[in-house]
Amino acid sequence: CLKMVVSEIPRVPRIKETIKAIYTRNKNISSKTINTRGLREVQIYFLGSGGGSSVGQWLLGVSGASSTILGVEYPYHRAALSEAIGGPPVHGFCSVETSLTMGRRARDKGKSILANDIGFDIFPHYDISKQDKRDPPLVLGVGFSAVLATDKPHKGEHRGFIGVCDNEGREIAHKILMKKGYRTRQQEDELTSYLIIHAITEYVNKYASAESLESGNMIQLPVEHIHDFGGVEYETLAISNDPFESKMSAIDSVINGVQQYALFWPKKVGDNKDAEAVYVPHIPVQTLKDSGRSLLIFSGSFNPLHKGHEELAIAAQKKCIQAAGGKERRLIFELSVHNADKGDVTIDVVAERMLQFTSRRGAIHGPWPVVATKVPKFIEKAKLFPGCVFVVGMDTAVRIIDPKYYNHSQEEMLEAMLQIKSLSCSFVVAGRLNKSNNKFETFHSTINDISPVLQSMFVALSEEEFRIDISSTELRQRM
Repeated sequence: CLKMVVSEIPRVPRIKETIKAIYTRNKNISSKTINTRGLREVQIYFLGSGGGSSVGQWLLGVSGASSTILGVEYPYHRAALSEAIGGPPVHGFCSVETSLTMGRRARDKGKSILANDIGFDIFPHYDISKQDKRDPPLVLGVGFSAVLATDKPHKGEHRGFIGVCDNEGREIAHKILMKKGYRTRQQEDELTSYLIIHAITEYVNKYASAESLESGNMIQLPVEHIHDFGGVEYETLAISNDPFESKMSAIDSVINGVQQYALFWPKKVGDNKDAEAVYVPHIPVQTLKDSGRSLLIFSGSFNPLHKGHEELAIAAQKKCIQAAGGKERRLIFELSVHNADKGDVTIDVVAERMLQFTSRRGAIHGPWPVVATKVPKFIEKAKLFPGCVFVVGMDTAVRIIDPKYYNHSQEEMLEAMLQIKSLSCSFVVAGRLNKSNNKFETFHSTINDISPVLQSMFVALSEEEFRIDISSTELRQRM
């Protein structure tokens, strides 16, 4: 951990210069007026109680706040704070745990705001034709709880806690201890407000900028070195900052049914290196469903992922673009941790298969976003991703309408398919080579007995649109 001793507050104009630099940085990234390589936009929601009241004034008092600030909220009364975080705090109204809870709630509010904002995509943008792969903004929730000087002396220390939580699983806490009688209430409030801005700036420099950036490209803190100040101790604690542990924990939660899905997007780590799969935690189900109306989901076990999978995904995307008059869907691979025929897949196997989507050895056209789920049947997938188009091969398409998977009941199969249709879901189906007669078959040329009410749910790719005679089974047999 890092400890600093602070007693004197930097002048407010210097603090506002720092805030202005953060806003300008976001605007430049958004407009691409600078080289954005290695830079991420940061969107901030602040939730404070008990102190730090100058933060709102400073953040909103600097021009350009709309480029970065999603909201500032001060639930001061205990009942108001309890309502803001979903119930009375378990560890008291001023604690590191409560501030982290506030940070998480602020982060989730920020994500919901962005998800409902026109033009924002909770998933990264993947333009296949241009190979344009951009990370979405980092959504930063900042929570703060404090006990400061007041008209009645406090028994305990004058203190404050900052909880910084983002949408990639990072959670960082900062503890502030202030000497009683050393400052007035206003001075303590301004000091804690400054340290909140300090924590935000440190986050932007460390996590929203590439490590290789020169120091001149970083946001300058109001005070370059904080030392030899009396009356206050400031301690920074890294609570949770391990992307690997976060990813493995998310996969384990899906396998064990704790959560329905875990979304990962690729993050480039260098020109000549593979990307890494970054877990996107705590996406509200409704947010995912709202986004799901324009998703293109390629479901499978991907054991292994091969060129045919990627080429099929690209062909299906082109087919959707044609059908929608040029509108592109968001392509995401869905890695199922449960197979209807084979049961659950182990956590290590899921993690290994997930690497295929970010490794250049595994993904020729990638890296690709991937969502891990434990919903083997397409009726369950449709409920999770309403309005999406599923990409499937011929074998999977045949199984989808096979009564065997519906308790051997034709009626149950039809009922399930009609439910999928009512959820505005459909399928793009790749053809296959019939090795018995060496002829290429498409879905509609092969499946003749499908109910007329279901035919419109399946769009077949022609041989000209997609044909690669390779399968994961054949590749496994060669290994």
